[in-house]
Amino acid sequence: MVLLLTTCHHHKKSQPSAEILTVKSQAITRPLYYAGTIQPLQTIAVLAPAEGTIIATHFHYGDKVSKGQKLFTIDSEKFITDYKTSLMEYVKTKNAFTTSQTKLKEGEFLHKNKLISDDEIKTRQSEFYTAQLTYMQAKDTLGLRLKQLNTQALNIYDLSIADIQKLAELLHDNNRTSQVIQITAPKDGIALSPIKSDGGADKKNAKGESVKAGDVLALISQTSGLSIRINVSEFDVNLLKIGQKAEVSGGAFPDQILQGTIT
Repeated sequence: MVLLLTTCHHHKKSQPSAEILTVKSQAITRPLYYAGTIQPLQTIAVLAPAEGTIIATHFHYGDKVSKGQKLFTIDSEKFITDYKTSLMEYVKTKNAFTTSQTKLKEGEFLHKNKLISDDEIKTRQSEFYTAQLTYMQAKDTLGLRLKQLNTQALNIYDLSIADIQKLAELLHDNNRTSQVIQITAPKDGIALSPIKSDGGADKKNAKGESVKAGDVLALISQTSGLSIRINVSEFDVNLLKIGQKAEVSGGAFPDQILQGTIT
């Protein structure tokens, strides 16, 4: 015999525990994918002052260089011709400036005593300002030439049109007017090879190569940071603001995240 007993049992429902969620504000990040080129934050081009031939290089691309350090030695006959022309132009404009300055002082005295007209003093003032501007330009041009020649034995800026003998000696002094010019680093930094605009391999200027005036011989990069230039699509341009913080990563440095600012 089988006895089945049944009883009634009341199941008490368990109450769910309360969960507290804290709401806080945080910046929304959104990844954007673009192709770009990483470059130094600032680069300064080292230019050839005149056409010539590189006869020596005194560094290797990738080296850290200091301001004033010798980078290239260039043989340039044209540079010396330009130097002599600049020297003569400087002396002539200096003489014209001194003459106009004297005439202006005399004119101011005469005008004060009502011995010349207003038109006359204005003419002398105009001649003085024109001569001053021409003189300053000639001085700057000569200064650039002297910087490359490293002329130290004679203060050329003291020369005047009356120093004919000194000028003749200076222009015919082979030791002072050698065709060899020195190119130095304008700033501290890393010396990089020039970047070709056509996307080809960077050009490394070496001994024996010919250069023209204005050719980029090297780039001096500042080591304080990097820059990345990208083209942003019209769909995303409104998402970016000047001064906005950004994090940058790339396939070439997967384990590194660069912190930067949009400029």
